[in-house]
This record gives sequence, structure tokens and C-alpha cells, in this order.
Amino acid sequence: MDFGTTLAAFGITICIMAFAWRASRRVAPGRRSKGKESMYACGEKLGIADSNVPVESFYASIANAARADRLRDAHNGSLSRYLTWVFAGMVAVMAFLLLLG
Repeated sequence: MDFGTTLAAFGITICIMAFAWRASRRVAPGRRSKGKESMYACGEKLGIADSNVPVESFYASIANAARADRLRDAHNGSLSRYLTWVFAGMVAVMAFLLLLG
């Protein structure tokens, strides 16, 4: 199969995103402050007991998201159509982030 068009579109999207990121850094450069460098800018301190993550369920969401069964059910068999929708989703997310910006 020929993936040249898909790869070109993906490359163009990455270039546009990189350009937008660089432009945003020039327009509004970040400012350093003591509050932003602290662990919790709002002032609350958490102990070790409060910040522990339950080990038995930490990776469960990652394992559930990576199951091929769900992806296989959503896939209709046409890879080009699937990649088109993935690309459209990436463009929609990028447009949303730029508008939020």
C-alpha cells in the first residue's frame, strides 16, 4: 500500500504545529516566578501518605486502553479511511488548542 499521502499530511501537520508553538513562544514568552517553581503554587503541602498512588490500579487504565479488541471493533477494515479520520481528529484537536490559546 502507498502511504505517501498520509505521511506527507502527517508531516505537514507536525510542521504547522511546530511553527505555531514557536510563534506562541515569541508572542508570549514564559516568565519565571517563585510561585510557579514551587511544587504546589497554591500553597498546600502534601505528605507522602496523601500523594501515594494505588499500585494495583495504576496501570489498569493503560492496559484497558491498549486492548486490541476495542480498536478492532471500531475499525471497519479500510486503513485509508481510518487514517483519514485519525488525521481529521488531530486537525480538530490542533484547531481547538489554537483557538483556546
